Amino acid sequence: MPDVFDRPRAFRPISRGYGGMSRDCSRSRGSKQKSHSSSRATSHASGATFDWVGEFVKKFADDAKSCEQRDVDERTRLLEEARQRESKAFHQVTSLGKSTLDFMQDLIRKENDLALQREKEIRENMKQLAAREARVAALKQKLQDQAYQSTG
Repeated sequence: MPDVFDRPRAFRPISRGYGGMSRDCSRSRGSKQKSHSSSRATSHASGATFDWVGEFVKKFADDAKSCEQRDVDERTRLLEEARQRESKAFHQVTSLGKSTLDFMQDLIRKENDLALQREKEIRENMKQLAAREARVAALKQKLQDQAYQSTG
């Protein structure tokens, strides 16, 4: 493979406009046939527009921007999904907590009712015990009185 840097090349200046012609054009003006090297030089000169670079850079920037926008949209969507899951979990936990609280309050209420009922029963039993003890004491007294009267 020949090395392209072995051969020295000279760039020919191209003058455009203002009535001046390049050397290649002035040489071939009279003749209809152009030499192969001169047509190649003019085709290279005319193909040296860099308009496509601007379009390429614009497309590259647009692609990068749209990719970044998709990333932003995806992050926004994921964030919204995470917020919804968090909100749902929060509502489930608070609902569970409320139902647990309601259950505990109901249980405490029932225990208090049972304690009050037991307290009433104990008071009633104490009244009955006190009445029986009073009756026993009265019967003892009556028995003692009868025994004292029979002896005396």
